[in-house]
Amino acid sequence: MLDWDENIVPELEALLRGTYAEYLERQGRDVPPWAWINLLAHGSEDALRRAGRARRWRFLDVNVWRRARGYLAGEVMHAAQRAGSLREVQAMVLIPLELEHLVARPARRTRPGQWAASILTAIERTDITRRSGI
Repeated sequence: MLDWDENIVPELEALLRGTYAEYLERQGRDVPPWAWINLLAHGSEDALRRAGRARRWRFLDVNVWRRARGYLAGEVMHAAQRAGSLREVQAMVLIPLELEHLVARPARRTRPGQWAASILTAIERTDITRRSGI
Protein backbone atom coordinates (compact mmCIF):
# COMPACT_ATOMS: atom_id res chain seq x y z
CA MET A 1 0.00 0.00 0.00
CA LEU A 2 0.97 3.61 -0.29
CA ASP A 3 3.32 5.07 2.30
CA TRP A 4 1.96 8.33 3.69
CA ASP A 5 5.20 10.22 4.16
CA GLU A 6 7.32 12.71 2.23
CA ASN A 7 7.48 10.28 -0.73
CA ILE A 8 3.75 10.39 -1.40
CA VAL A 9 3.96 12.72 -4.42
CA PRO A 10 6.43 10.58 -6.42
CA GLU A 11 4.55 7.47 -5.36
CA LEU A 12 1.21 8.85 -6.54
CA GLU A 13 2.77 10.09 -9.77
CA ALA A 14 4.08 6.59 -10.45
CA LEU A 15 0.66 5.13 -9.69
CA LEU A 16 -1.05 7.48 -12.14
CA ARG A 17 1.60 7.05 -14.86
CA GLY A 18 1.40 3.27 -14.72
CA THR A 19 4.92 2.82 -13.37
CA TYR A 20 4.07 1.81 -9.81
CA ALA A 21 5.69 -1.64 -10.01
CA GLU A 22 8.95 -0.09 -11.17
CA TYR A 23 8.70 2.57 -8.45
CA LEU A 24 8.36 -0.11 -5.79
CA GLU A 25 11.32 -2.03 -7.25
CA ARG A 26 13.49 1.11 -7.20
CA GLN A 27 12.52 1.59 -3.54
CA GLY A 28 13.55 -1.99 -2.75
CA ARG A 29 9.99 -2.86 -1.78
CA ASP A 30 7.97 -5.95 -2.63
CA VAL A 31 5.69 -5.58 -5.64
CA PRO A 32 2.23 -7.02 -4.94
CA PRO A 33 0.46 -8.72 -7.84
CA TRP A 34 -2.08 -5.89 -8.22
CA ALA A 35 0.75 -3.43 -8.92
CA TRP A 36 1.71 -5.28 -12.10
CA ILE A 37 -1.72 -4.35 -13.52
CA ASN A 38 -0.89 -0.67 -13.04
CA LEU A 39 0.94 -0.22 -16.37
CA LEU A 40 -1.87 -1.96 -18.22
CA ALA A 41 -4.50 0.23 -16.52
CA HIS A 42 -2.74 3.60 -16.79
CA GLY A 43 0.13 3.32 -19.27
CA SER A 44 0.25 5.00 -22.66
CA GLU A 45 0.15 3.11 -25.94
CA ASP A 46 3.91 3.62 -26.28
CA ALA A 47 4.55 2.25 -22.79
CA LEU A 48 2.44 -0.84 -23.47
CA ARG A 49 4.15 -1.42 -26.82
CA ARG A 50 7.56 -1.17 -25.12
CA ALA A 51 6.45 -3.64 -22.45
CA GLY A 52 5.20 -6.01 -25.14
CA ARG A 53 8.47 -5.83 -27.05
CA ALA A 54 10.57 -6.25 -23.90
CA ARG A 55 9.13 -9.71 -23.24
CA ARG A 56 10.80 -10.94 -26.42
CA TRP A 57 14.17 -10.43 -24.72
CA ARG A 58 13.39 -12.90 -21.93
CA PHE A 59 17.00 -13.83 -21.32
CA LEU A 60 17.70 -10.25 -20.24
CA ASP A 61 15.00 -10.18 -17.57
CA VAL A 62 14.42 -12.92 -15.04
CA ASN A 63 11.32 -11.26 -13.58
CA VAL A 64 8.42 -13.53 -14.55
CA TRP A 65 5.88 -10.89 -13.48
CA ARG A 66 7.36 -8.40 -15.93
CA ARG A 67 7.34 -11.02 -18.69
CA ALA A 68 3.70 -11.92 -17.95
CA ARG A 69 2.81 -8.23 -17.99
CA GLY A 70 4.63 -7.86 -21.31
CA TYR A 71 2.52 -10.61 -22.82
CA LEU A 72 -0.63 -8.99 -21.46
CA ALA A 73 0.43 -5.60 -22.83
CA GLY A 74 0.27 -7.09 -26.32
CA GLU A 75 -3.15 -8.59 -25.61
CA VAL A 76 -4.40 -5.27 -24.26
CA MET A 77 -3.21 -3.51 -27.43
CA HIS A 78 -5.09 -6.08 -29.56
CA ALA A 79 -8.23 -5.48 -27.47
CA ALA A 80 -7.72 -1.72 -27.90
CA GLN A 81 -7.61 -2.14 -31.69
CA ARG A 82 -10.91 -4.02 -31.58
CA ALA A 83 -12.48 -1.52 -29.19
CA GLY A 84 -11.19 1.56 -30.96
CA SER A 85 -9.08 2.97 -28.14
CA LEU A 86 -6.74 1.96 -25.37
CA ARG A 87 -8.42 4.38 -22.98
CA GLU A 88 -11.74 2.59 -23.45
CA VAL A 89 -10.21 -0.79 -22.57
CA GLN A 90 -8.46 0.75 -19.59
CA ALA A 91 -11.61 2.47 -18.32
CA MET A 92 -13.96 -0.47 -18.92
CA VAL A 93 -11.74 -3.36 -17.87
CA LEU A 94 -8.32 -2.63 -16.49
CA ILE A 95 -8.86 0.20 -14.00
CA PRO A 96 -11.80 -1.62 -12.34
CA LEU A 97 -9.72 -4.82 -12.32
CA GLU A 98 -6.76 -3.00 -10.76
CA LEU A 99 -9.02 -1.63 -8.02
CA GLU A 100 -10.60 -5.05 -7.47
CA HIS A 101 -7.17 -6.63 -7.03
CA LEU A 102 -6.02 -3.76 -4.79
CA VAL A 103 -8.83 -4.17 -2.27
CA ALA A 104 -9.07 -7.96 -2.44
CA ARG A 105 -7.57 -10.05 0.31
CA PRO A 106 -4.22 -11.25 -1.04
CA ALA A 107 -4.09 -14.88 -2.08
CA ARG A 108 -1.61 -17.00 -0.20
CA ARG A 109 0.47 -17.43 -3.30
CA THR A 110 -0.58 -15.77 -6.53
CA ARG A 111 1.43 -16.99 -9.48
CA PRO A 112 2.09 -14.90 -12.60
CA GLY A 113 0.28 -17.42 -14.83
CA GLN A 114 -2.85 -17.35 -12.66
CA TRP A 115 -2.71 -13.58 -12.54
CA ALA A 116 -2.33 -13.28 -16.32
CA ALA A 117 -5.16 -15.75 -16.93
CA SER A 118 -7.50 -13.72 -14.68
CA ILE A 119 -6.73 -10.56 -16.63
CA LEU A 120 -7.21 -12.26 -20.00
CA THR A 121 -10.53 -13.66 -18.78
CA ALA A 122 -11.66 -10.18 -17.69
CA ILE A 123 -10.78 -8.76 -21.10
CA GLU A 124 -12.59 -11.56 -22.90
CA ARG A 125 -15.68 -11.37 -20.67
CA THR A 126 -16.07 -7.67 -21.32
CA ASP A 127 -17.40 -7.51 -24.83
CA ILE A 128 -15.61 -4.29 -25.68
CA THR A 129 -16.14 -4.53 -29.43
CA ARG A 130 -19.92 -4.88 -29.12
CA ARG A 131 -20.20 -1.97 -26.67
CA SER A 132 -18.13 0.31 -28.92
CA GLY A 133 -20.20 -0.61 -31.99
CA ILE A 134 -17.36 -2.33 -33.83
